[in-house]
Amino acid sequence: MYIILKYILWIVSTTIAFIGAWFFKFTCKHPVNQQQLVLTKAGKWTLPIAVLAFVGAFCLQIVEQRNSAEKAKELEKEKKALSQELKDIKNSVGQIKKNLASLIKKSPDLEKAIMSDSPTATGLNDFYEAVDKMNRLKSGNVITTPLFSAVQQGNKNSVTTILESGANPDEVGDNGIQPLVQAASKDDINIAKMLLDKGANINARTLQLGNTALMRATETNHKEMVQYLIDRKADVNIADNSGCTALGKAAQLGHHEIFKMLLRCNAEPNVVSKSGNTPLKEAAIQGWKDNVVALLNAGADPNLGNTAINAIMYSSECPPDDRLEIIKLLVRNGGKCNLVDDKKFTPLVFAVQNNCASYVPLLAKCGANVNYRFKDSNKTLLGKAIEWNFAEVAEALRKEGAR
Repeated sequence: MYIILKYILWIVSTTIAFIGAWFFKFTCKHPVNQQQLVLTKAGKWTLPIAVLAFVGAFCLQIVEQRNSAEKAKELEKEKKALSQELKDIKNSVGQIKKNLASLIKKSPDLEKAIMSDSPTATGLNDFYEAVDKMNRLKSGNVITTPLFSAVQQGNKNSVTTILESGANPDEVGDNGIQPLVQAASKDDINIAKMLLDKGANINARTLQLGNTALMRATETNHKEMVQYLIDRKADVNIADNSGCTALGKAAQLGHHEIFKMLLRCNAEPNVVSKSGNTPLKEAAIQGWKDNVVALLNAGADPNLGNTAINAIMYSSECPPDDRLEIIKLLVRNGGKCNLVDDKKFTPLVFAVQNNCASYVPLLAKCGANVNYRFKDSNKTLLGKAIEWNFAEVAEALRKEGAR
């Protein structure tokens, strides 16, 4: 408001001053009649009016500057207050992290959750390690040995010197990670050889997650390191704290070459993790048919744990056409179609719910109950298909004898 009024007064004062100057100039050069005399007298007032307008604009300028200064002070106060709030929040978050870290250590339920291989458990483990590392960094009590630091930096000369001086090759570094596991993570075969030649335990497991060097090389997709560790007689069937083996990790992550390497070395395909997952289930839900075939040929049981047939029905990663082909593979190799999942649903129930008519004949032929009833409504699959206007599904169910 002040700015607009100020500019109006500037314009008015300038315009009036110009008009006044023109009047005086005109009367000096030309004789005036009575009408022009009146205009000339009126023109004499232009100067004081222009001066008043100028003074008004100047005063408004001062007021505006004063308001700007006050606003600047207020902004500075708000900035300081916000800075203090952020500092308080940071301190509060730090305290919360400490409390949660203590809770995780003391709570049996959380301890159990950390031992699983679910995404939530992975997040808990990552959080635990981050908090633990933060606390140790803050206290200056970082568990990093000279050997671990040298391995981490890839300094072969330092590794040689430290090992020759008698250092324990299995002494854990930061976060309870052995030097060999760190070398595997970095794909440094030369340092891995140095450590193994000095007696490092090739099957040593990290303190928090229970990973071995082979598992870390698998997770990071370092094929040459995996082959080297296998050649040095690494145990391919050791499981981490969640019950997942290197084969399960390769199946889950889609590291196909490493997956094949592990199978060639007789990796056990029927290991069930603590959350009920198998390598076959992991490969199936991703739609990797070749890996599914390889696991079945290696003797994988399609009915173990969270069965592959049930799991693949819910998979968003597996394309529909591949899903149907994988189900056929699983059925041909003894996969059962009447096993229920944690929601008490069979694969056929899922197929009906999702309007997948093409799955109905296949699942029915392998023994799926086409007259399954929903407990909440006591309606059959056919009744639900009709209710949902799934005409093709309803027709497919009728052909298989559904009532």
